Amino acid sequence: MLQLFTLLLLLPLANTFFLAPPALVPSVPTHLPALPHIKLPTPAIVQQIAKNSPALTPFAESKALSKVSGLPVFSVCTRWGSPFMIYGPSNRPTALYFLSSEDANSMAQEFLQMPNLPPGQSVHVLCTNFERALRHTTAPENPTGAANDATGTVETMEYRIVSSGVDRYKAKELKEPNAVAAEVPVFAIEGLTDAKGNSLLFMNYDDCISAFKNGAKKGSSAEAPKVEVYDLMSLVKSMEQDTDGAFEKVKFVASTTARDFAKTVSKVGNGNSRLKPMR
Repeated sequence: MLQLFTLLLLLPLANTFFLAPPALVPSVPTHLPALPHIKLPTPAIVQQIAKNSPALTPFAESKALSKVSGLPVFSVCTRWGSPFMIYGPSNRPTALYFLSSEDANSMAQEFLQMPNLPPGQSVHVLCTNFERALRHTTAPENPTGAANDATGTVETMEYRIVSSGVDRYKAKELKEPNAVAAEVPVFAIEGLTDAKGNSLLFMNYDDCISAFKNGAKKGSSAEAPKVEVYDLMSLVKSMEQDTDGAFEKVKFVASTTARDFAKTVSKVGNGNSRLKPMR
């Protein structure tokens, strides 16, 4: 995918923040047959709700934010937190938030091999939480801090959330006829819950199937499951419009590899000293 884009580096960015570690979403024990739970709307219904919903507003109070904020995401940055960017389909500078730590590491390696990378320039994979990614991707404008030489105006950039290529491929295989393709797929199996009866929404297909098999071992002779594929942003929009509690008891589950990488990053730290504020 990345080979289709022209790579670009802009330093520094006026709106770049130091990235905070995520509130890690733990792995969850699963149950089949299901505990009492609220049946989720189908992906088609979710898509329709999202289509008729207003655009998400960044930094506003959000019903969905508490559900997704702990998901870890990964960004390829300088040591100061300024993201490396690409030119995407919109022909604008674009920074990527990866749900897959492996994809983020692959992109970091591509940047390290760039012949025009400034001498001594370091490339890091930094971990933050999904809340920051959501606020950036829904903001109407994100200034880069760099002025256009011709117009004198400050250039703007955009952010995109990118799921793993493997999960996007699997989502296409599972897509129902005439269904809208999920840009950031989320996988669910009806009846698969945690100990509190929360319906589980998985960011990784293999984790979804593993959870089903683990739940089935507890006395259920469940057949091969039907895996529903949702689009993440459509889910978030639908959750914002939820008035009848359809999404009240849902739990997003980060991929196992993302959780493990985030834990490693949290233990190692970023190498910067932690100083107390001056008085």
